[in-house]
Amino acid sequence: MAADFYSGLLDEARVYEYALISDEVAALAAYGPVSVTVTFHANGGVAADPASKPATVGQPYCALATTSRTGYAFAGWFTAAEGGEQVTADTVVTNASNHTLYAHWTALPYTAWVKGISNWPEGADTSPNGDPDNDDLPNLIEYAFGLSPVQSNAGAALLSVGTTTVQENGQPRTRATLPFTPATTDGLRFFIQATNDLLTDWSDLAEVTAQVAAGTTFTFTDTVNLDAPGTKRFLRLCVETNP
Repeated sequence: MAADFYSGLLDEARVYEYALISDEVAALAAYGPVSVTVTFHANGGVAADPASKPATVGQPYCALATTSRTGYAFAGWFTAAEGGEQVTADTVVTNASNHTLYAHWTALPYTAWVKGISNWPEGADTSPNGDPDNDDLPNLIEYAFGLSPVQSNAGAALLSVGTTTVQENGQPRTRATLPFTPATTDGLRFFIQATNDLLTDWSDLAEVTAQVAAGTTFTFTDTVNLDAPGTKRFLRLCVETNP
């Protein structure tokens, strides 16, 4: 960036719209600190906090704004809405004009899946809990099991509760099992909930995310014995996005 000075007065500096080189930053600093306003553009995310801040040419930006966006991971602040150079708290300010930094985002796996489907019905709810094909399978379950969210999969056999026999203190015991085969585990959490009847709340029993692999059947075995007369046990699989 070029600068012309008159009588050494900072307010008479003329600056042009491109970045200063290091020597010019030093020369400009010699006439006193130059303060600029940095504005933060969330670029699709929630409004940045703060929306703007002062910065000094030749000094680091220091603390930058925060923002978030559902379905995306924050990738940093950049000098352009697309492309540009990344700016961190340690980056030295070289732009002697007021300027804007833009948030960049990386789509999380579920969001990328949604964006890859071109035939969503107009106005469709593409959120994890949405069900635009009205098959009682939320979008997130259809993502996890490799099903289409825009074509009904009603009646799809995704789970089948069974039983198995285990040895406990040398005695055979019957316990419930819940096998399932996810098509993907990318960006997902899997955990099992249980209840002894359908009148009380379900309780978290175990997270099995680390044990589950895409395309492989995983079988969860309960910890409650079913041998006593009247014993009932209900299991269900819960799937959540894993930020």
